[in-house]
Amino acid sequence: DESCTCYACQHFSRSYLHHLDKVGEILGAQLCTIHNLHFYQVIMAEMREAIEQGRFADWQAQFHENRARGTD
Repeated sequence: DESCTCYACQHFSRSYLHHLDKVGEILGAQLCTIHNLHFYQVIMAEMREAIEQGRFADWQAQFHENRARGTD
């Protein structure tokens, strides 16, 4: 994901991650875990900020819209 700032996305290509997964290399699973944990940490931080600012409904609508388009 070009917009992701996690270690896996910044240092490895999608094709290499796909290869690792396809051949069952444990590094692929580790890098996917790093990406997934980073993704959830970012989402939770955004949620907390939106709740504190009283705009959670707007954040939620934008999140769903972005996911439907396949973007962040």
